[in-house]
Amino acid sequence: MGEGDTGPNTGGMGAYSPAPAVTPVIEAQVMQEIVQRTADALVAEGCPYRGVLFAGLMIKDGKVTHAALLLMP
Repeated sequence: MGEGDTGPNTGGMGAYSPAPAVTPVIEAQVMQEIVQRTADALVAEGCPYRGVLFAGLMIKDGKVTHAALLLMP
């Protein structure tokens, strides 16, 4: 809640885009290792998905440490 990404974790309420911490390398990694795997698993389970998949990321030292996925039809 402070300026410049300071303050307590807001649980996503402070999310913004585009996030300068998401470099092209991180974006490619997240798309390949998280988003595509999620989409493939949904299809494999017989649950093809159409909608928005929001990936909330926690990035530290240039690496994704946590990801929270929100699927909205």
